Order: sequence, then structure tokens, then C-alpha cells
Amino acid sequence: MSAEEGFVRPPPYADIVHRRIHDILGQWEPHVLTQDEINDIRTECNSRRRNLLDFHRWAHRVHPQLRNEFERRFWITELEYNIRYFRLFRVNDLPPEILSNILRYVVWSAPDPPTGALWRLEVTWVCRHWRQVAINDTTLWNAIWFRDFPPFERSLTFVQRSRHAPVDIRINDHHDREFTYEEIENLLDRLTPHLSNIRILIVLFHDWECILSLMRWLDHWSARVPLIMDRLEIHRTGSPYHWPGPNWMPTNHKVTLYPLFAGKRIPSLTHVTLNALHCDWNNTTFENLTTLDIRRIPLELCPTVDRFREMLANCPKLDKLSIDGAGPGDRHNLDHGQDPILFKSLRILVLANFNITYLRSIITHIAAPRLRDLTLMNFFVDDYGPFFTYITNRFPDVRLLTLYSVDMKPEGIDATIDCLDSFPHLTFLRLANLAKEKMGLFLYDVVTKEPHPDLGEELTTFFGLRRSNEPQDQSATATPAIADPTISTPAIAAPDISTPAIAAPDIFTPAIAAPVISTPAIAAPDISTPAIAAPDIFTPVIAAPAIFPAIAAPAISPTIAAPAISPIIAAPAIATSVIATSSIATPAIATPAASTPAASTSATSTLTPSTDFTTPRTTANATTSTSASTSAVIDSDTDSYCPSQASSRSSSRSSSISPSFPPRVLSPLANVIEVERTDPTFFTAWVEARKKIGVPVVKAYITHELFSRLKSGNLMERCEAAIERINVTSLGAKTQEEAELLKWDGELKQKRK
Repeated sequence: MSAEEGFVRPPPYADIVHRRIHDILGQWEPHVLTQDEINDIRTECNSRRRNLLDFHRWAHRVHPQLRNEFERRFWITELEYNIRYFRLFRVNDLPPEILSNILRYVVWSAPDPPTGALWRLEVTWVCRHWRQVAINDTTLWNAIWFRDFPPFERSLTFVQRSRHAPVDIRINDHHDREFTYEEIENLLDRLTPHLSNIRILIVLFHDWECILSLMRWLDHWSARVPLIMDRLEIHRTGSPYHWPGPNWMPTNHKVTLYPLFAGKRIPSLTHVTLNALHCDWNNTTFENLTTLDIRRIPLELCPTVDRFREMLANCPKLDKLSIDGAGPGDRHNLDHGQDPILFKSLRILVLANFNITYLRSIITHIAAPRLRDLTLMNFFVDDYGPFFTYITNRFPDVRLLTLYSVDMKPEGIDATIDCLDSFPHLTFLRLANLAKEKMGLFLYDVVTKEPHPDLGEELTTFFGLRRSNEPQDQSATATPAIADPTISTPAIAAPDISTPAIAAPDIFTPAIAAPVISTPAIAAPDISTPAIAAPDIFTPVIAAPAIFPAIAAPAISPTIAAPAISPIIAAPAIATSVIATSSIATPAIATPAASTPAASTSATSTLTPSTDFTTPRTTANATTSTSASTSAVIDSDTDSYCPSQASSRSSSRSSSISPSFPPRVLSPLANVIEVERTDPTFFTAWVEARKKIGVPVVKAYITHELFSRLKSGNLMERCEAAIERINVTSLGAKTQEEAELLKWDGELKQKRK
């Protein structure tokens, strides 16, 4: 299928619709129709109605080759009928509630918030009756994005028209100017009478003065009026390293630390996001939240370990937990030695902008056996192998995985492969800003930790995949495991977790030094913000998250610090002793599988029954290895690459390393991907490689930027050959697959019924 057919874009009929409307109504001026005009319109409508009946009568007899043309003519005839018929339809005779419902469909189907605001105004300009019906419908005006400039007359008019209906509000600086302290103070004063009606409040300000004005306003009035707020998001978009403290104080605020809602418990509150600002954690009530999102907060201003755990424990129904450059603030209490907090309903976990020292501590607070969506973002500089070792087999239900700017050392490759292999249901991959060596992780053979034998030499070299005959860093075998917090000693013998080899002087990723506070909360100030840049975070109609009953889940074993042996291999893997051999054709490796102790009867009996164990992939002896080496992939005379023989050499190498076990693909179910900020050449080679090893990509969501680069680089045809369907979408847009994969099994069964 071509990428043109897979676009997520307005239907191609839009141009036809506009042309037909212009042809039929272009010269007509609004006036009261005469009886002759009414009769002419009825005659035209009757003629097209008869044509539509003929189309219905002949629909089942159309030849398949003429089906597209038949459907096109049928659609055009129906369109012309509707354009003429609506002129006779007495829409103003409809009851007001029916007309109001029609207007809601018009307004809520707007493609973007600016268009929705314009359409709400336009429906009031049609006639006096429509204006009265629209203004009396409070639900047409209760989703308000303050996109106009101070004094915000249009947006405040919408607030007035919403009257006592629950209101969803978003306020943010304009891209070309920031709001001042005086402008925000005036706006908050005018919103005070409607505070008790605000259901959703999303605020994005650059300046600390405006942020503190909002915090003070919530602190002052929350204790005086009842609140129905369900969702609160406060984002400070300014520098993450500029905080109130000894070196700087705001001009208009003597107090810079406020509890949310004056410490008052808000029963309706389920969603809290604090981005680059802090609050009085000890006096703020966090209870029964379903979403907790904290980002970019210096260590000195974060809650203590005990308070952090108390906040999490008070939210047993947590559905999404996002920790981005923030978390418990006790630098000297990282090895807390307490049991992880069990979340039976946690489906989404985001971890971003941590070094390994802090990350390995924060993950030990969380136990989420039913996790569906895992996001790892901005991991670099350190060796994150101990982290991947710790989470191996702890999140067995993961369906969606996001890897955004994730780096890893060569010594952490095996741990990462084992971790990815412990997600057997992984279906949806989001990849962004990854080097080709990191994308190549999904091209390894899980059994041998070697490049997949069907990959071929060219792609193996292109992705820089590790081979067994390459020298390895012996220190890589000493990757320590993360100490489990529930026991006093590490679960496996390993160097102490405080070893300087993995310890860092700073808790967060030490990419940028903070000028004001010694511990920066984020490695890069511009990477944590994409989630708030998309306009879809402001949803006019927000369905309250469903509350699921507590479902008993097996407790996570506190003593498992290393990944379990792969279920396909019952006996210990033999690749460890073989990898150290420098040559593929060495007779020591060419020993037949039957004489290898690891390939005993008890081991092979647990392998998949579909595998033919009587016939090895190649005859594993010294003669075969010599024969394989004679048909060299690299011509010694010309030193040129021969693609036709690349696969055979790779297959020979893999089969001689592990003759008893067939290759196994990593993440075989991951056939839907979402890609952004990726080199088009890497992306093209990766999808071709996945297809070559037998796990092709069925659907790919790519950004407009990547699509343009693929087209300009003449790579689109190769992508279309490797991917069944390509969709071009915008950043942050939720796909149908994501929504389905996040649902519990019970929800899916109920939907099917």
C-alpha cells in the first residue's frame, strides 16, 4: 500500500464538496423562497432521489473493477441531493433542544481549538433564533482556551455564557509575548466568581511571578469556596534552573511556598501535574489520584522519601505515574530498604532524566504487575544495565514501550535484551532520537545475544551489532545488579551498588550544572515539554477515568535481582563459553550438538514442539566451517561486499555458536511503531531488517517531518515495500491501537460482547 492511501488527513472529497456547494449556491442570495422556487427545488430533489434508489438497486450487481467509480458517482449524487434538500428543510421549526444538539455536533467536531472558538461565534451570527438557542446552551461555552490577548474579553464572555456549568479552562502565554503579573492578577480576579465551577484548569506560564500569583489565588480561595476540580495542571515553561531562594526572590511575592488548595482535601481531584514548580509537600493533600505527574524539580525542593512514599500509598487507584527529573529528595537515603508500594491499577509509568544512581533507587519504590505502557526518556552518560536487570520480569504485561533518547553502554546490551524479552506482549513501539546501534537491539537473536542469522552481513555491519568474534570488555561481565529494598543484602553476588564505577556525584543526569541550585532536576530543558506542546491536552469533554475493582496480583518476588532463564531454554545457555572463542571455524566450536552437555535430552525436551530437532541448521563440524569459509562474503581480491552471500555467512556463524537452538526474534509481536526525530536512513534500514528476520512492521505512524525527509531522500518506496501501512500524524496524537492496548482484559471482553 502506498503512503498516500494511509494518510491521516482530511478526506479527498473536501475539495469536491466545496466546488459542488459553490456551483449550486454560489449565485444565490438569501431571501424568502417563492412558490416557484420551492417547486423547482422539489423537482430537482425528486430526480436525484430516484437516481439514489437506482444506485441502491444496482449496488450488488456492480463488477468489482467498476466498484470505485460506482461508489464515487453514488456519493456525488447523494451530496447534490443533500445540498438542494436542506434549502427546503424547516430547521427553525425543530424544538430548541434538537437544534441545540445539532449545534453541539458542529462545534465539537472542529479540527482544532481556534476553529472551534470561531465556529461557536459563527453559529450565533446566522439568525436571531439560532443566537438565542446557542447562548442558552451552556455546554457550547464551557470549554475555554484563553487564546485572545488581555483583557481577554472574548474568553471571559464564554465564561459568562457557561453560567453554572462545569468549566474547562486553559491559559497559556502567547508564542510572541508573555503575560505580565498585572494582567494575570486582573484575570484571576475576574475568574474568582467562577472558581467553584472550574472542573479542569491547565495553566502554562513562563514567569515565576504569574505562577506564584496562581498558587496564591488557589491557596486563598480554596479554603472559602467549594471546589469540583477534577484536573489541575500547572506548567512553568521558563528556565528549569531559576528558582526562588537565597540568590533570587520574586518582586511581588514575599511567600514562595504554598500548599495546593490550602491543604484542603478535594474529593473530586484525580489528576495533578506540577511541571518545574514545587509546593508545600508536607501540607498538601494527595489522595485518591489516578494521575500524578511531577517534572523538573530540584532535589532540595522535592518531598522526602517518607513523604513521597506516603503520597503514593494514599493513591492506590493510580493509573498513570510520571516522574521526570523529580522524586524523593533525600540524597543520603536512596537505599531506603523498604518494600515497594503495590499498584494494582497502574497502567502507565514514565521515567525520565535520571542518572543510574537515582533511577535504581526510585524504581524500588514501585511494584506494578499490571503495567501496560512504559516510557523511558533521556537516559544517557551512565551504564543503565543494572536498571534493566532489575525491571526484568517485573512488568510482564507491558504492551507499549517508548524509548526516547535512551543510550546504553556496550556492557549493558545483554541486560537490555533480557529486559525487552521479558515483555512477551509488547505490541506497540514508540522510538525517538535513538542511534542506529540502539535501534539494532531489536535485531538480535535472544538465545545467543548475537545478530539474527537471517539479518545478513550488510545490515549487521550497518547497525554496528556486536559479534561473538569481536573482542569484548571483560569488565562488562561484572555489571552489578540493583539491590532489592526488601532484603539487607543483594540478591546475587555483585559489587556493592555504591561502587564508584556506577555512582555519580549528582542524583539527576549531570548534563548541565545549575547556576542557582547545585542539583539540576533535568538534563535538558527542552525535552520534557513535548507532552504539553500539543493542543490535544485540552480536551473539551473529559470522561472521568473508570474505577476498577482491586484485582489480586501475584506479589513480586523480592529476591529476584537477575532475569529469569528464557522459557525456551530449560538448561543454562552455552553461548557464554563459546563467545570467548575468536574464530568461527575452530574445531572446538564445531563439535556436534549431540556431544554438547548443554544440549542434553532433558534440556531439549522443553523446547517448542514445532522445532525440528533431528535436522540442525547446518552440519556443525570442522569440514562444514571450512567449506563455509571458502564461499567468502568479502572477496579477498577485490575487497568488495557480496550481498547474496551475506546471509549465509551470518547463518553459519550463528549455527556454529548455538547449533541446538533455533534463533528467536526479540519482541515478535511488536508490529506497530510510532517514530519521530529519527534519521530516515536508519528508519528505512530498520524496517527492512525487521521484515528480513520475519517480523515485519504492519503499521507505522510517522511525523510530517520524517515523511518529507523520506520523500526527499527517495526512501519512500523502500519503506512502502517493508511496511503494510504508513500513517502520517501529528506529535501527541493518540492512536486507536494505543487506546485498545491500554484497556484491561475485562474491558475488551465487555466491548466484544
